[in-house]
Amino acid sequence: MIDVELPNAAEQRAALLAEMNRPAAGPAAAVPAGAVPWRRWLVPALAAGALAATVAVAALAVGGLTPDRPSPVAGASSVEGLRARLDTIDRTVKPQRGYNPSDYVYLRTRTSPGTDPAGITEEWISTGGGRNGAIMDAEGLRTTDPVVPRTAAGATQGVVTAVKYPTYVNVVGAQDIRVTDQDLYTELRRAAPDDGAIFAKVRAMLRVGGLVPPQTRTWLYRAALRVPGVTVRTGVPDVTGRSGTAIVLDRQVILLDPDDGSLLAETDAGTGAPGPAILSGAVVPYAGVRPAK
Repeated sequence: MIDVELPNAAEQRAALLAEMNRPAAGPAAAVPAGAVPWRRWLVPALAAGALAATVAVAALAVGGLTPDRPSPVAGASSVEGLRARLDTIDRTVKPQRGYNPSDYVYLRTRTSPGTDPAGITEEWISTGGGRNGAIMDAEGLRTTDPVVPRTAAGATQGVVTAVKYPTYVNVVGAQDIRVTDQDLYTELRRAAPDDGAIFAKVRAMLRVGGLVPPQTRTWLYRAALRVPGVTVRTGVPDVTGRSGTAIVLDRQVILLDPDDGSLLAETDAGTGAPGPAILSGAVVPYAGVRPAK
């Protein structure tokens, strides 16, 4: 395995490392009480440079990365039809693991069709929250503020914590302890002021924490389907032309692959093809480091 070098790697890594080592404002990090220890099933790779030491990757099922992909079927055309399809995905797509609270979710997205590099954005989001991330786009590599704050000290693992602090670790952890989508929807209803805000929270949980394992995504999709007024549309293309099944509420869209449940895009733009399109993703140990090939 060989790590992919970023442009001006030495200078950018040095600056990024200095920034990432700066303590974030706010209370000290806390592991939710009662949390189940995470096993790290990661493959080390020889890295080049200060930030690229020991890269380990757990692939997200975002683009044909699951070997147990079910046979394609006609897309669902109703809420109940999509629910049935999600049941099939849960039975046939193999669960995936491989993350740690100190890791980062890496996402590669495209905002426009074609092959223009200017349309590509790479993003690193802390799996545990409360830590600076990074972004790489046409403007170069730079740090970003934490997407989600640190989980409060003493918070217990479960649906309340997952909704309030929707980090990768908290969202996957809540689903791992068999919180139902009805429990999730009930807490979302309690925490959000209206249907649109509930749907937006589900989109945020998908973006930050719901990309793996596959059963976590279907859990979140089912919660979105409980929101009054949602519709399901089939054959909806994202900005790259990939066709998916869309869960729609007003201007908000969650677009998924009906074959394996992978998240293709989520947006509140309301018009045009949903995007940015999620091209690939992985879990990596450092911000600013691409997955090993």
